[in-house]
Amino acid sequence: MPNGCLAGPNDFGGYAFFVDFGGIIMSDASGANAMGIYGVSASRGGSVSNLDMWKFDCWGDGPSETASDNTAWSAAYGNGTDVLFPAGESTYNVYLITDTLQNVTARMDDLFQMGAR
Repeated sequence: MPNGCLAGPNDFGGYAFFVDFGGIIMSDASGANAMGIYGVSASRGGSVSNLDMWKFDCWGDGPSETASDNTAWSAAYGNGTDVLFPAGESTYNVYLITDTLQNVTARMDDLFQMGAR
């Protein structure tokens, strides 16, 4: 995935995926450690409007726990112009999965096959 930093350390650019069913998986190079987020769009009975992935290697201080370089993902509801979290109760449903890349992929496929919303 390309870097999410544009011209400088305070210029951010991410990648948004607009999906009906699906998710994003991040993994280390070996595939031994992976995290996935699975969601379903509101038009299909879920609560996700888009899945975003961001890779920030803007600061050049590496991937340690105390460093600023990182990769992140999120599931959001909204179109960028409306209020994402209005006053009162809001409920959003996504699934977070951690395991090996092979197992995360399999569990996300299971969610799709069973029609998880």
